[in-house]
Amino acid sequence: MSVGTEARTAHQALCARVMAVALLHRRYLLLAGVGRLLWQIGAPLLVVLALQELVPIPFYGRLPVLPLAAIGLLVWGWKYVVRPLLERFTPTRAALMVERARPGLRNRLVSALQLYPELESARPRFSLELVHALVMHAQTSTADDNFRKVVDRRPARVQLFRAGVTLALWLVLAAVNPTGLATAVRSLGEAWLDLRDEVQILAGARIVIDPLEHNVYLSGSDITIHARQERFHSANMRVRWRQPKKEKWQEAGLKVADDGRVAYLARAVREPLEVMFVSGKIQSAALLVNVTERPRIANLTVEYQLPDYVRRAPVVQPRSDGNLSALYGSVIILTIEANKPLASATLLGSFSQEPLKLNVGGHCATTIIHLDNAHWLDSAADSHETYRLMLQDNYGY
Repeated sequence: MSVGTEARTAHQALCARVMAVALLHRRYLLLAGVGRLLWQIGAPLLVVLALQELVPIPFYGRLPVLPLAAIGLLVWGWKYVVRPLLERFTPTRAALMVERARPGLRNRLVSALQLYPELESARPRFSLELVHALVMHAQTSTADDNFRKVVDRRPARVQLFRAGVTLALWLVLAAVNPTGLATAVRSLGEAWLDLRDEVQILAGARIVIDPLEHNVYLSGSDITIHARQERFHSANMRVRWRQPKKEKWQEAGLKVADDGRVAYLARAVREPLEVMFVSGKIQSAALLVNVTERPRIANLTVEYQLPDYVRRAPVVQPRSDGNLSALYGSVIILTIEANKPLASATLLGSFSQEPLKLNVGGHCATTIIHLDNAHWLDSAADSHETYRLMLQDNYGY
């Protein structure tokens, strides 16, 4: 092998060895950067989400979380990942890195790499024999030295360990309470929607419920409740309802018309109901929907005052089935006990041309029927008549 070839081979070997150190250094630098990026963003975000699950954070406390996370991702991503990835190493720079870790080399590598071009120069500034000897000595004296060991792997391991712990905590939280974690993550984005709603509320946005058709509805009725958006428009709107004595609201989504109006149909309502409409942080006042039963007879008491010729005391039926039977000339006193306070009660009978109004007081109503119709005397057989009682409560039912 010629002297020139021998020096060139030694130079190439030196370059390959120090550049391998540079590549390994970059690899561990990137691993450390990725690990640092993961835990520096993931750990604080995890703390915020855990707090949101335990003690809900107001929207203004959640507002800066996503912007700060995005800024951190950009700044630290550039600093710890992108910039090391774009960094370029020359053999001389790689050799300097090796010599900083191995002071005993005394600039041997850098000198050999920097002076080697003299061997191929047309007008060398130094003795070719000296340069050749320097290159050969730098290669042969370090041939058994593994330069890759100068790369410090500890920072990468520390950062990857922290990233692993952070990732493990994320997985534990996701396994223990996946729904809560998803809700907490969603709440970070919804904070900006809440800010929009607060601004709209300051500008006068509100939800108004239209007056109901009736003050009170019959139990079991289907009730349609209308509401409208004022000074804002949102395609997302929900209705909430509950019974007044219960704390938990039920809710459902609604379709919003182009004019901002919605309608909610409550089916078969049998108990009073509180209803409100919500769009983000904008909500209506709670509307109480009252329901009532139709008035009905809970008990009917009948007292028969018989004619004088019978010479008997009055007969009382405390729980009559409504079928009446009495002698001509008798007086029947009907007392109705209803299931609720009455506004009026009317008796319609085939034996009377005019409706008979009952005297009403609270749940009770009373009337007197005189069995003295003369046409009953024209027939020797028993006379059969019918009657009907009509009750009305204070709500018109």
